[in-house]
Amino acid sequence: RYRLGEYCPRCYEQVSQRQVEQLQQREAEIRQLASTLPGCNAYENLRRLYVPRRLAGLPLIEFLCHWHPPTPRHQWEQWLAEGQFTSGGQPVTAAWPVKEGECFQQRLPGTVEPPINPDIRLVYEDDWLVVVDKPAPLPVHPSGRFNRNTLTSLLAPFYPKQKLRAAHRLDAETTGIVVLCRTYQAARHVQPQFAQGAVEKTYWARVVGHPTWDHLLCTAPIGSQPQAWGRRQIADVVIPPGEATDATQAHATHEAPPPAEAVPPAETHAQAAETQLRVLRRDADGTAIVEAIPLTGRTHQIRLHLAHLGHPIVGDAWYGWPAPATAPATAPEATSAEGTQIPWAQRLCLHAASLSLTHPGHHRRQTFTAAVPEWFAS
Repeated sequence: RYRLGEYCPRCYEQVSQRQVEQLQQREAEIRQLASTLPGCNAYENLRRLYVPRRLAGLPLIEFLCHWHPPTPRHQWEQWLAEGQFTSGGQPVTAAWPVKEGECFQQRLPGTVEPPINPDIRLVYEDDWLVVVDKPAPLPVHPSGRFNRNTLTSLLAPFYPKQKLRAAHRLDAETTGIVVLCRTYQAARHVQPQFAQGAVEKTYWARVVGHPTWDHLLCTAPIGSQPQAWGRRQIADVVIPPGEATDATQAHATHEAPPPAEAVPPAETHAQAAETQLRVLRRDADGTAIVEAIPLTGRTHQIRLHLAHLGHPIVGDAWYGWPAPATAPATAPEATSAEGTQIPWAQRLCLHAASLSLTHPGHHRRQTFTAAVPEWFAS
């Protein structure tokens, strides 16, 4: 079985075959772990909050409100009154003055996270990258109500000597390609590509109604200030490119920045945003399939732009229907123009179909493609 330059009796299987088998085995193990929903069993969750320079000197309650604006002030006050926060092991109060670099620890006993979809699929893996076809609902990284039931937490046990770094993010309800870097060197090469707009991303969306246009470039600016529950909105005032804040620049990853970089409520500016749209198909049920290519990477950009154009994404409870009085759990039932119920209305029909970037190892352009979602079929 020895062939010069190809393989020897000790490793007679072709490399590509071994890689496929290893990928399939790891995928099965990951899905088995995810199916146990580790975050759904009550546990004590410890969260760490670090103080950035721009928020130093504020009372603790003000820092917390700026650190994560979507969380109501009364919720932070309740947690503080319950003694959940400490600094250096010492209990703290709402009036505690925070210092730059200070770390606060929040203890959340009896944490039970919402269930997630465990159908994680590995698309590609090498010494530099791990590429995943993410299901929904599944958050990419720990935040809000999720910690153990997240993509990075579920993958971590299978890469024990490495820290996987998500090069970008998708909403929990969005499916499709997610790229994670296996090394710091890979992250230094890949993450700037997202920040500089050098990554080509293609999304598919099923929208309500039939657009009158076939091709369109939407340039409506998007507010940089999170609204209730983290929503964004179309705005008129745009921050010039050279005046973007740190939090603004973080939006180039196509998802909200980490909580520590949340924008203070005083900021009312917006960011320029461009999405290239093309209608792929108009269906008889009153919906259409649209291809969306984001030329900028703003929070909820595709969802906002399609809703702004009068064609919200099917299943989008945040931007597709009037804003509810409380944070929505699932989308309300939607109906087509003919009055028939749309079968996909209970989930967000937005899919990251493909992504192209320069590989950090061989420095050639490489494209990753996700499986076609069920709702894409006519």
